[in-house]
Amino acid sequence: MTTLKELGFKLIPYDPCIANLEVNGNQLTIAWYVDDTKISHVDPRVVTWLLGEIEKKYGKLITKRGKTHTFVGMDIEFLSKNVSTTLKMMLKGLLQLRLIKDCLK
Repeated sequence: MTTLKELGFKLIPYDPCIANLEVNGNQLTIAWYVDDTKISHVDPRVVTWLLGEIEKKYGKLITKRGKTHTFVGMDIEFLSKNVSTTLKMMLKGLLQLRLIKDCLK
C-alpha cells in the first residue's frame, strides 16, 4: 500500500483493498485480495506504467492482459459497452468438491 500511496493513489473509503488515481483524465483502479490483483485503465500504456512501478520495488510480476479475467473467483469479461461477471468456475469447483465429499461417505 505504501508504494501506491507514494504514487498518489487514494484508497476508497468503503473498501480498503481498492485504490484509485486519476491519470490523463481517466481513473486508474487497482484492486487486490490476498494474491489476486486487478488493474484497469482505458489506456493500456497506463497499466504498463503502473506494473513497471510495482516491479521496480517488488520484482517481476506474472500478468495477463485482455478482455477476460478471473479475480477472486469471478469471471470478468469486458464487452464493447458493458462488463459481464459470472461465478461459473467457482460454482463448478464448489459442486465438484461437494460431489467428491458425498462420494467419500
